[in-house]
Amino acid sequence: MKNFDNITVLLQGPITKGTTKASISNIKKVLPGAKIILSTWEGQENVEVFNDIEILFNKDPGATILDKKTGQLNNINRQIISTVEGLKKVTTPLVLKIRSDIIIEHADFLNYFSLFKNRDDEFTIFKERLLICEKFCRPSSMFPYHISDWFIFGYTTDLLKLFDIPLEPRTDDDWFYKYPLTLSHKIGYFQHFRHRYCVEQYIWYNCISKYHKIKFEHMCDVSNDNIKLSNLYLINNFVILPQQILGFNFKKFPSNNNSCLLSEDWLFLYNSHFKTEIELTFKAGNYLEAQKESIKHDIKLQIINFRNLIKELFKNSKGFSLSLRRYLFVKLFPKFAKVNINKSGHFYSLFGKNLYSFIRNNNSKEISVLFLPKRKEASFQTFVRELALEPSNIQLVAVLEITTGETVALVRNLNQIIPNPEDTLFLFFRKSSWNIFNFLTSSKYKTKLIPKSLHSANDYKILNQNYFTYINSYCFFYIFPSIFWNNFHSGSISYINYCKEKLGSDFSKLGKLDPTDCDVLWAKDFLNKNNLTPKNFILFLPEASSVQEFSSNFWTSLFTKTDYAKFPVIENRVLNQEGSLDFSIKLACNFGKLFALATLSEKIVMLRSGMSEFLSMSGTNIDIYYPLINRGNPSISDLFKLYTMKQFKCESSINEFIVDSVTEEILISN
Repeated sequence: MKNFDNITVLLQGPITKGTTKASISNIKKVLPGAKIILSTWEGQENVEVFNDIEILFNKDPGATILDKKTGQLNNINRQIISTVEGLKKVTTPLVLKIRSDIIIEHADFLNYFSLFKNRDDEFTIFKERLLICEKFCRPSSMFPYHISDWFIFGYTTDLLKLFDIPLEPRTDDDWFYKYPLTLSHKIGYFQHFRHRYCVEQYIWYNCISKYHKIKFEHMCDVSNDNIKLSNLYLINNFVILPQQILGFNFKKFPSNNNSCLLSEDWLFLYNSHFKTEIELTFKAGNYLEAQKESIKHDIKLQIINFRNLIKELFKNSKGFSLSLRRYLFVKLFPKFAKVNINKSGHFYSLFGKNLYSFIRNNNSKEISVLFLPKRKEASFQTFVRELALEPSNIQLVAVLEITTGETVALVRNLNQIIPNPEDTLFLFFRKSSWNIFNFLTSSKYKTKLIPKSLHSANDYKILNQNYFTYINSYCFFYIFPSIFWNNFHSGSISYINYCKEKLGSDFSKLGKLDPTDCDVLWAKDFLNKNNLTPKNFILFLPEASSVQEFSSNFWTSLFTKTDYAKFPVIENRVLNQEGSLDFSIKLACNFGKLFALATLSEKIVMLRSGMSEFLSMSGTNIDIYYPLINRGNPSISDLFKLYTMKQFKCESSINEFIVDSVTEEILISN
């Protein structure tokens, strides 16, 4: 039998009746010969009696409240004291530090120690990388310097470096009661946290600070290159592995990896930085254990949905069936099969024969199961991974599924929601929004149009349900996710007020925009060729992609029986080239040229569309017409109430009219 007398297992934390004793018993079976130290605090003496191990009862520094809503405690100073005092008693070169309520089940983690050789001296703190768990190891774009502290294995001297730090000052407990909340506090995952740093961040940040100077003000501080630095310190000092590969059981928290930096993500960062192609190979039985728990959790949720949403019976039963098949596949998977993870994807094999694989490439994911035909599907996550391979200083990815007008309002108030747009990649769902964003910003920011093939990708729809998601340490900020639109469109609050309420941002200021000299020259030349003069014509826009359009008869009546009849009409169309007016001058031009024409016109007459916000910056008077009931987008409960231009601060004077959607009679004007 192998002897592990060069290893000490340090159990840190309170004594949990039954669990701590089981943990010690399992350590003796899995790591025979290893020394065991239990480091706890005063007041734990009579909970349970242990033999053949060293026990430390440290002075208890007490705990503070981490989350006032849930009552969750912050035990950071307890952890620092009990860990450091325990490490001082360690005489072996290697140590495994675990929580006192964790059960060790096997020692496969030793196969991964000293496996990764490449390192940067500039970012190296430890003699050898420490092995840690992917559970609660957070992406750097979410919480920089956030490691997992459940399970840490490495050289004793390295763990002492990590934990021999100052105790957390009490002034950090209520940091965000004294300083402004971040956007993550408002709409992120941890809205009730008010302390300065997460426990894991405090430990790792203070360790680094002993050797290198970094500026990290609080838990969500992604300025000062903290995302980049966090990743570099992470890949040079830790190896992140799944819980089941590290070989422990921990029943206190559910077995899911939501918003965690996974081992494959760490491997992706390592290989990308060091230009290597290292692979990770696991025993399938161990690796898939976590998936079983995760799938069982999904099945439970779908059973609840199945009960609550009978009207979506087919949809829910289909999802339930898929999860059940996944569970059975994982459950029956041979324990001696292997899982291989590399930059292309995951490969499950038995005696060298492929059982299951998925490969990411060219915005898609190819899935192969046993002898069945290969299945290929669009994958937004693959698109994202390929973006991550491109050299850049991107710290945030903003995903925008918005109209032209909403894009205009966002751009004119960009710093309210995106503090560092120069470090942000903007991904656009609509080409028109992408074009107007680049036009208004003079293309000075990094932007990309999401390929149409990904618009219906299943993983995009899933990711677009939340404000924030994290892939390969990138933070994806869906400024307007599906939950935003669903609630807004069915409500009665104006767009600007709803954005203030949900995002804490005021997008009302549009101001004045000046056309370029080149576009003005083109506009004047166009007028001259058509025998028109400035301020003696009407610019007419009758189109909108998501608003019900009016008939040609309606517009003809307006332009022949009202004061509009005094002026010639230039009609701009891009969606449908068939004009609404027989007597108008037809045009289809880009944003810059159209805006220059708008500044030279006597009046702008238009159907409410995304161009309303854009042209309102011209200073020209605008008459805007709204359908009473918008059949162009039935999900919008009240187009006028939600999107009235009166909510914006703009240069143009605006008159608005509500038109009966059936009779096309003007009902209200203001």
